[in-house]
Amino acid sequence: MAKDQDLPLNPLRISGACGRLMCCLKYEHPLYQKFQESAPAVGTRVTTPDGDGRVAGHSVPRDAVTVRLDAVPLTPPSPHPAPHLFPTRPPPGLRTASTRPPPG
Repeated sequence: MAKDQDLPLNPLRISGACGRLMCCLKYEHPLYQKFQESAPAVGTRVTTPDGDGRVAGHSVPRDAVTVRLDAVPLTPPSPHPAPHLFPTRPPPGLRTASTRPPPG
């Protein structure tokens, strides 16, 4: 379950106070399985409304994939962990596309 959810495999980090596997991992596992069945794999070429590109990452809680577009030049990766660097929008070249079908 932890591997499917891209969590560290260290038992100390995925165990609750009782010493057993965290309940939330078991609760969320079907969501991660369903997402992995429907979402394109990392590195897969995809077409988005913004253009063609490759899947760069997944965000299961948001039900979205991150795509690096071909039309935007590549930039060197940041040497710092980036979650706090781009709080309002993704860096240039990264777009998020929902895996949900359009309403209607």
